[in-house]
Amino acid sequence: MQARERAERRAPTLGLGARHVLCALACGFGLVACGMQPARNVDDRFRKAPATLQEAFVALDGMLPASERLRVRCSSEEEMIQYHMTLGLWMRNSWGLWAGSRLARWFNAAGIHHPDDMSGIIINSYWRRAHRYPLDLEEQVAHYRAWWACIASKRDGQPCTVPERRHRPPRAEESACLAAEEELARRSR
Repeated sequence: MQARERAERRAPTLGLGARHVLCALACGFGLVACGMQPARNVDDRFRKAPATLQEAFVALDGMLPASERLRVRCSSEEEMIQYHMTLGLWMRNSWGLWAGSRLARWFNAAGIHHPDDMSGIIINSYWRRAHRYPLDLEEQVAHYRAWWACIASKRDGQPCTVPERRHRPPRAEESACLAAEEELARRSR
């Protein structure tokens, strides 16, 4: 085999993982076209890091455009994972979840210490609130604690499994979601 052919075989390609990394980097500079985006003319009071989960809801309600709030309303709880590297990344960086903000300290007091877990709870709780389900914070905290206990036991060579999370179905009627999406599209024309 010639040297050039060997080099071409070893040359990295832009695989699926790399595309996700590039999207994450782009999202780090704003929620640019990678998913959920705050409205462009967001009042500064909504950009300030909230101190509690309830304040986070108020901030999200104030900064997310109606089309994104509708998307949350018409999504299933399982689909909320799609916001982890978009809205979740924005919250982790902008709300200081990595830097020990008041909101991070609120989560620490509840037993949550990793910013990914904090943003996950915010996103799932926002969905549950939109669908009028109980937030079940204790259940969410228990899930993340079980996850980290599993990681620790794997380090010690012990097998473990984390119980599946119970996902709730959306309460919005599909026809109502379609009608609302059509109305939003009509208004934006």
